[in-house]
Amino acid sequence: LVGGELAPAGTGLWRAEDLTLSRPVAVRVVVDGPGSGDAARQALLTAAAAASRTHHRAIAATYDADETWVGDDAVAYLVREWVPGRALRSQLVDGGLDPRRLVPILRQTAEAVAALHAAGGWHGRVHPDNVVVLPDDTVRLTDQGTALALAAAGVPQRDGSDRPAMPPELLPATVADLALGSRPTSVPADDAAAGRVRRYDGADLGRVLYAGATGAWVGGAWRGMPAAPTDGERPRRARQIRAAVSRDLDGVIGDCLLPADTRQPLLDTTAIAVALGRIDTVEREEDRAGRAATVPVRHPWRRRVLLLAVVVVLGVVGFVVGRQVGAVPGTAQPSFTVAPSVSGSTAPAGSPIALQHVTAFDPPPGDGAENDDEVPLAYDGSTATAWQTERYSSADLGGLKPGVGLLVDLGALRHVSTVQLDLPGGTTAVQLRAADTSSTTLAGFPVVASGSGTTVTLTADANHRYWLVWLTSLPKADGGYRGGIAEMVFRS
Repeated sequence: LVGGELAPAGTGLWRAEDLTLSRPVAVRVVVDGPGSGDAARQALLTAAAAASRTHHRAIAATYDADETWVGDDAVAYLVREWVPGRALRSQLVDGGLDPRRLVPILRQTAEAVAALHAAGGWHGRVHPDNVVVLPDDTVRLTDQGTALALAAAGVPQRDGSDRPAMPPELLPATVADLALGSRPTSVPADDAAAGRVRRYDGADLGRVLYAGATGAWVGGAWRGMPAAPTDGERPRRARQIRAAVSRDLDGVIGDCLLPADTRQPLLDTTAIAVALGRIDTVEREEDRAGRAATVPVRHPWRRRVLLLAVVVVLGVVGFVVGRQVGAVPGTAQPSFTVAPSVSGSTAPAGSPIALQHVTAFDPPPGDGAENDDEVPLAYDGSTATAWQTERYSSADLGGLKPGVGLLVDLGALRHVSTVQLDLPGGTTAVQLRAADTSSTTLAGFPVVASGSGTTVTLTADANHRYWLVWLTSLPKADGGYRGGIAEMVFRS
């Protein structure tokens, strides 16, 4: 027996051996209690049928479900994949996960819930006890459909310590929950009801992400995890609790849990999975780049390059001396300065593209606004006027956020070859990001190009509708640090 006591009108989870295929399996057993008829057994079998329709690497597979008699008791059972791992909750009671493990585990969890929804299914009780992490950090989501079905049938679920095996009904856990209405407590009977369950799956997934990042549970203390601290009616940002949480991950979690009257919650589980997938990809690439930078590289041709460089320098010196010797006194010599090279720059080419809509982009942890009334000055055809950022205490925006910028909507999918930027005030670091669909998080716009300087031309050579000009390091100005865009030109 691995969870619960098998008792009348109760459910237990057992580890068993499949003698035919020689593999361990998990068996959930339900016994109807006096007066309950076959409600509990039917609830389990109905949930099992729904769960069996979804096949995904991050969802525990359902093998079989049936009912039988044990003495005078009618018993229903569900056989599923045995997952030799630890529940996510057991890894969170001492705080959040290690940052290097965090995003991949959360991404897999989101993908599992999204797969259920894409197949027309639902889970009904997404929480850290239903997320099992294997030793290699792969994830299996368990109990899809069964927890809600059994709760709706009035079957008590215990874990052997006389504690409820699912989070208490603490509503509203966030103001965002108010927009969802009351939590579904019955198995959905039609598409509309199923839609409500899926929306709550999205909200609960946000709580799992928050718990994974912070070790705290949104809505109240639960099973060894403390209650998430709040600022008024909403949970405090995950990054405020744990500095190791990246800004991009904090943005995704915030979109799941922010009050509905401040920002539309990101409750679409596919969108959550995609956003976490982008963060995971970026972090893996950065990790690989960091490891590569520490590997010493031997250059057997270094001596030849050095010799060639010496020859070139001697030639240049000889040329300059010769010019000076042959110059006629009083005759003006041509002078010039070599402009410093700019990372990511190329000569502009192509025809200008009309910008259909441009807005300031300041996602969480920003406050959502950044001198919005000045935005038209960034593309009015004059470098004498500019959209400017607010003033910050340091070049990295005071450490308050990863950047700020302008979001450009071209109105349709367009090919952009280059983007030419005039950046007033001094050297500014800038990224060009893009996507085919708009997003409220930075993670929704992957980096296309980057550079720094005061006049920067970034090579895009890509087809997208939405483009983000993102300033990440600002020049010193006005007793602090402030950047801006005097003019930006998108070229086809």
